[in-house]
Amino acid sequence: MLSYSIWIYYLSSGVVEIPLPDFPFQDKIFHTIAYGILASISWLMFRQWPFFERPWLWAWLYTAGYGISDEWHQYYVPGRYVDAWDVVADALGAAFFISILEIIRYRNETIRDPVIHFHSQKNVQRLAQKLGQIRHQNGLPQPGYREKLPPHLEPPNSPPSGC
Repeated sequence: MLSYSIWIYYLSSGVVEIPLPDFPFQDKIFHTIAYGILASISWLMFRQWPFFERPWLWAWLYTAGYGISDEWHQYYVPGRYVDAWDVVADALGAAFFISILEIIRYRNETIRDPVIHFHSQKNVQRLAQKLGQIRHQNGLPQPGYREKLPPHLEPPNSPPSGC
């Protein structure tokens, strides 16, 4: 992550001119891609550290903050200019790339663990309470209840009991 950030700093210093074909919004597209890659690298790094609970947020904050500092740096570079839309392209590129990575991560975890939504004990307890309320409201027996059902809950075409 640090080496890629240094590479962006080096390119924004105006030391290197890269010959590229000219097309509309070329600068913004390159900003989006470059900072999207930085955000992806940051996201991968922040995921490795357990004390970052939301790696997507930290990666976006780092990338957007670096984009702001890069534009500030360009203010002092002769021949370069500051453009607020570059910062917007940096932040949107970071958000786009991180969103794609989060979707891929979510799908992989869902495939691995089909009960991903009930991973916490609190959700399981809430679900059990809700099911208990529904059973109580409808007069249904609790799970494991093996005695005879009340008359209004017996199946309609069953033979009379005791035969």
